[in-house]
Amino acid sequence: MESEATMHMKHRHEKTARRSAVWLAAAVALGLIGCNELAEPPHQETPDVHDHTPEPDEPGPVVVLDAEAPRPATAAEVAALAVARADLEPPPVPAAGPSIQSSASSAMAATCTIGFADYIGLLILPNQAGNTFALPPYYIQGCGSGWVHVKENDVARYGPSWGSGYGHYHLGYEVGGYCNPGGGYGVWIGNTCVRLNDPAAHPRELYSHLGDEWIRIYVYKSGVSEMTFDLRRITVNPTRPIRLWFRKASGAWYVWNNLGVGTWNLAQYSSGIREVLIRGAGNSALPYGFDDVVVRVN
Repeated sequence: MESEATMHMKHRHEKTARRSAVWLAAAVALGLIGCNELAEPPHQETPDVHDHTPEPDEPGPVVVLDAEAPRPATAAEVAALAVARADLEPPPVPAAGPSIQSSASSAMAATCTIGFADYIGLLILPNQAGNTFALPPYYIQGCGSGWVHVKENDVARYGPSWGSGYGHYHLGYEVGGYCNPGGGYGVWIGNTCVRLNDPAAHPRELYSHLGDEWIRIYVYKSGVSEMTFDLRRITVNPTRPIRLWFRKASGAWYVWNNLGVGTWNLAQYSSGIREVLIRGAGNSALPYGFDDVVVRVN
């Protein structure tokens, strides 16, 4: 069986080719260039705290960075996050995978990597997000007795300061940037746009629409809208840093204001939580991206 370090190394070498494609898509989204124009990727925003982030294109083993302690939410932030929440219906349980579990299986914890590569998770998306647009119900992956749901955090939950309304995020292809082969969906392999026969069979990674999009991660199962889980690790893609909030089962909120590009070990601090909220760090409109979210479902 491959070690965790070996698996992360493989992921790392598979993902370095998309940097230019991601920045190009960001520039198109911002109207900086036309869809048919080519451009060099703009200079990467430098993290204001973690300036020791490794260069993702360097060969060698993956460096896992140990995050510093997150700060507790301020009184004003807690007040804003404590507003009455809308009664949001949980997404439908897909046809395969965990559903209603016995008490014995529900008591067993499982550790899973949410790598946006689960076939069922991609298959249930409209058009399998073949053109990278991940629409509701968004990406759902089974883990142990629950479902890990990665969705846009809509404004109905905590208000406009903690949500967004783009109605999608992007699941870019790990193998190459998206292209239109003249019908269907394709990816760039070198200078060739190669058609994909089954988009759900190709691993992805998440990119926001813009930097102010909020992404929510939580775990649920039939009859339980929020399960307790541990957030152990996350990889921030070579785009820009992220800001990551999490809520403990006790109701206390904590935040990392700036997690730069790299793989972050968060296990010491983010155990026994109920949800995660992510957006881009700072005020830049450029999108952010992340992948390989390691969770332990209790």
